[in-house]
Amino acid sequence: MMNQQIENNGGTIDLMVLPLLAAGDRIGAIVLLQNVTELRRRERELVTKDATIREIHHRVKNNLQTVSALLRLQARRIEDPSAAQALNEAVRRIASIALVHETLSNSPDASVEFDDVLDRLVSHAVELTPRLSEITITREGGIGLLDPKIATPLALVITELIYNALEHGLEF
Repeated sequence: MMNQQIENNGGTIDLMVLPLLAAGDRIGAIVLLQNVTELRRRERELVTKDATIREIHHRVKNNLQTVSALLRLQARRIEDPSAAQALNEAVRRIASIALVHETLSNSPDASVEFDDVLDRLVSHAVELTPRLSEITITREGGIGLLDPKIATPLALVITELIYNALEHGLEF
């Protein structure tokens, strides 16, 4: 058996030759030809789209980091505590969006493994609380894969809940 791919003039053909044997003697061959030009074109198109999507994810991630850095810089320059707090809340929201986006960009699926996102959101929030030694956070159960259209707003809601709990739940 021989298998070969032939390319010419923009076309691609798969060629397979199967020998016909009778009593151990070769008496002929079956030649199978398949035009795979369209299949190869689609494969190249998918590779190009994949590279484009990865580049877009990279640019979005960089833009979110830039916006966060600008907001943090502005928050440090503002003397009004409530305005600075509002900017810091915006930075947290952007970080939540960036986390979902990063998880999505690293996933081969068009879904987000939300348990990972949730753990990272909690970890990030806890690292920023000054009263870390006073709390213990545990999670039971799992969420699994979510569509990005659900994961992003859910991450924002969870971020707000976590920060509100850390800010107001520790008041005695």
